[in-house]
Amino acid sequence: MKKMKQYSKIMTVIIALAIVLFACVDDDFDTPPIRQIPTGDVITIENIKTLFNEEAEFLNTGTEDAYLFDYDASIYGTVTMDNETDNSYRTFYIQDNTGAIAVYQDVSGGIYIGDSVRIYLRDLVVMQYSGLFQLNSKIGDGVNVDSNIVKMGFNVERNPEAATIDQILSNKEYYQGRLVKISDVQFVDTDTSKTFANPDDLETENRLLQDNLDNQIFVRTSGYANFAGANVPDGSGSIIAIVGQYNSDMQLYIRKLGEVEMDNARFDVGGGGGTGEGTGTFDDPYNVANAISNSTDTEVWVEGYLVGVYETVDASGNTLSDFTPSFTSPFYTSSNVIIADSDSETDISNCIVIQVPSGDIRTAVNMVDNPGNLGKIIKFKGDRLTYFGEDGLKNVNGYWLDGDGINPEDPVDVVVIGTSTVVSSLNEDFSGVTADQDFEGTGWLNANVQGERYWQGKEFDSNKYIQATAYNATADNIESWVVTPGVDLSTPKKLSFDTNTGYYKHAGLTVYVSTDFDGNNSNLFSATWTDITSSATIAEGPSDSYGTWVNSGDIDLSAYSGTIYVMFKYTGDNSSNTTTFQLDNVKVIDL
Repeated sequence: MKKMKQYSKIMTVIIALAIVLFACVDDDFDTPPIRQIPTGDVITIENIKTLFNEEAEFLNTGTEDAYLFDYDASIYGTVTMDNETDNSYRTFYIQDNTGAIAVYQDVSGGIYIGDSVRIYLRDLVVMQYSGLFQLNSKIGDGVNVDSNIVKMGFNVERNPEAATIDQILSNKEYYQGRLVKISDVQFVDTDTSKTFANPDDLETENRLLQDNLDNQIFVRTSGYANFAGANVPDGSGSIIAIVGQYNSDMQLYIRKLGEVEMDNARFDVGGGGGTGEGTGTFDDPYNVANAISNSTDTEVWVEGYLVGVYETVDASGNTLSDFTPSFTSPFYTSSNVIIADSDSETDISNCIVIQVPSGDIRTAVNMVDNPGNLGKIIKFKGDRLTYFGEDGLKNVNGYWLDGDGINPEDPVDVVVIGTSTVVSSLNEDFSGVTADQDFEGTGWLNANVQGERYWQGKEFDSNKYIQATAYNATADNIESWVVTPGVDLSTPKKLSFDTNTGYYKHAGLTVYVSTDFDGNNSNLFSATWTDITSSATIAEGPSDSYGTWVNSGDIDLSAYSGTIYVMFKYTGDNSSNTTTFQLDNVKVIDL
């Protein structure tokens, strides 16, 4: 009997131990651990912009400086614009109580207007894309929704902030990225016969919005937007939009067409005073008063006295918090000048502010380096647009001062640089180029077929190469050829080269070969050139920075005989097709 009792006790203990052991086993084998996105330091959008302004540095993610978050941090905000109407390519906007910022995504979608989100900032950067504050990945390929974004809520209402065009233009830093509503406005008369953009060719286009004082701001619409083909309204009323920025230009981005309500009658627009003279041609330019009255004309000549500049920096080169016109030398800003009908004018409302492009025009005109220009008569060719919230002339591509200058209407002489030679093989790394000078290589030819641009030598990070671009060109259209020395094909050869692009907007590089070109410069354009671009891999993108070098792959030239020349042709224009193409390591060697 005692043995039975002992046995019963032993079994009780064993059963109890088994229950405890099995109770400790996690048998949920199929459920993976849930990934938690850290929070870290909570900062505001205003904090992010301050970090950029105070600590940004070059991170080799393009040509722009950036601030890298190499620690755990997060921001909270409400999404005010998404990609749903295709008017914001891979970009959404968020806003908190301190400001707003654009967020560039790795892919479109997944984020919607009204989402309340937390963005995890580690390994992201804050940068400026042509003046617009933007969050991006540190390699520039966009923020990943799954890895960096936590949705905290949906359908969160954020009402647009009431604003005027003048307020936006006068306080760019405050309004950039914000959702606003502008009332008592209309599109300029010349835009009411147009659509918002070009949906057939998928081209992004600008339309001008104005108030009754003729303050103007761009409304920019993508050719991919689902309302790109809608007619621009011809009435007056209000618009709800996101405030964007491209360099010095402020822009509005429509979220959806229903937020453009302009059913009221059009209003009369006030203009500058004075007596208007001239027809806007080179021989009969507008005077300033007439240019002020003709507020939407494009490609017109305007003449006046150089009377000042719109200062954006101080004597030390520091950016001013408030940009202001100055009519007294010395001047510190070289990127603009002010002209008027009187050499003693000091009322900015009677003046035109001229945006002076970098290059030959700025070199000759700016009053920082040329203080003696003050008081001289000058004329410029450009588009009548608002600049610094004032009557302005932008997209300037011509000037005339002291009987000399640039008239883009004059044909540009085509000049071929270099003398051709024939070699047995080619292995060109451009190590001998001079940076920022038109390329002159032994046996190479370099021609400005259209416009004033040649292929130029460049250097970055101790690497030398050549480059062609239409960005900030004076001529409307650019075509630049660079031709290799002739290569003897007595043995079969192959071609290879490396390309890179910056701020990609178009496929502007094509590759040709010729076996009937004789190396004589005068026969360059009459030779037969065969397009072989489809046989090569050419770099494409990104659109907001510089990319990485891409090898073309080997291109078999064994089908050709005699002497072969390889030509790299760049084409572009100074408005939308402005991609920069870079070329390096051109080889024509034995198969």
